Amino acid sequence: MQPPPERSGERLERDVRAKLFGDPLLSGSGSIIVIVDGRRVVLQGWVSSVNDRTLAEADAATVAGVSAVDDRLLVRPAGR
Repeated sequence: MQPPPERSGERLERDVRAKLFGDPLLSGSGSIIVIVDGRRVVLQGWVSSVNDRTLAEADAATVAGVSAVDDRLLVRPAGR
């Protein structure tokens, strides 16, 4: 059985963004930038809590085609 064809970087980025912004558990306050390098996803920017950081990394890791997540998110509480 052949493995499924690898997703393009653009499609993978779109899928990760959809997963992140569709997660009702993420507070939505923050600014997450998704960068795709092959099958590796880099999350940059900021979120408002450690919980949001953990959720964003976990969400990105569950997207089909992602082989690794490099979490570079900073925690900056809302209102700062």
